[in-house]
Amino acid sequence: MQIFALMMGVFLGVGSQAFSQVPSGYERGNGGQFISCNKESSLGAGIYSLDRAEGKFLFEMQPAAALNSFAGEFEIVSYILNQLAQVNPTRASLYRMWLQELIVNQEFTKDIYFQPLPDGNKVAVPRDCEVKQAAIFITEPSREKLRFIFDKDLWDQASPLDRAYLVLHELIYREALQEENHHENSMATRYFNAWLFAHVENYQFAELLSVLQSIRFHAIDFQGVPLVLTSFVGPSTVVQAPIEWYPGTKALKKAVLGYSFALPVAGKTFKRRCDIPITMNGFVNSVEFYPSGKVKRLKFSGNFVEYGAPTGKPPSQECFYYDGYANDLLLDENGDLIEKRVSPEHVFLRFE
Repeated sequence: MQIFALMMGVFLGVGSQAFSQVPSGYERGNGGQFISCNKESSLGAGIYSLDRAEGKFLFEMQPAAALNSFAGEFEIVSYILNQLAQVNPTRASLYRMWLQELIVNQEFTKDIYFQPLPDGNKVAVPRDCEVKQAAIFITEPSREKLRFIFDKDLWDQASPLDRAYLVLHELIYREALQEENHHENSMATRYFNAWLFAHVENYQFAELLSVLQSIRFHAIDFQGVPLVLTSFVGPSTVVQAPIEWYPGTKALKKAVLGYSFALPVAGKTFKRRCDIPITMNGFVNSVEFYPSGKVKRLKFSGNFVEYGAPTGKPPSQECFYYDGYANDLLLDENGDLIEKRVSPEHVFLRFE
């Protein structure tokens, strides 16, 4: 993980809006890669996923044996997303939606050779293997039309498992290119893809959070509560959000609350939607949990337009306080309100 973290520090950049559904891929491109190996290679002759090979040789991550029982690539990906939904439902739901878009818009070609996209920064390729661009995900400049184009010759030679790596790569990298993540290449995507395949039988929230934060994804959700994992404090500087666990456990105690949410408070849904600050020297929202995982305290600041560079658009009109004035809420484990008050704003979080 230390080697990977060092590599990631060199290649990733700036971002701004969490879990956006806007497609990316026109300017920078998005695509998955296979490797074509001859019989002298350590893998033997065949077509394999680059993500699978990199996971094996760099990080000792093999696909879980249970995945071999599925007959098709989409069944494998659906199973992984069902398992992911148990610990990270928002991300799983987003990937499921994109998977359906991929299935509907999937195309195959035998007449075009795909030049490798400049998004790889490939680290390890087995000897006697050659990287092949197996798929590209593109949008029109208007971003109104999606196309997922696969090289049919490579696709037909690959196993369902390797095809599944390719499909899930497309979904992960689509998120990685969103503004709030703004990954400049697919290194983090390949690592996360290999991790999901290897740990599918035992996803744990604490481990998933650690992986996503280390590879600079912006957000995760816990018990329906959106959490911030990273933030940008400059054009290319990413900082990790503070996380606090109950001592000696993997029970989450305190984290940075997402800028937009819809959470039950006193029997009603409290909805709040704020623009994500482009630059901020710290984190201003927080959420505390009981050991049971129920929300204990919500604390949030006001509209973030005053922070960072202008966004070129008006601020959200739904970035308001509870009951119009309270920004610090204390709840019991049933979600009932114990106390609501005004706390000083703009106090950056520094968990101890």
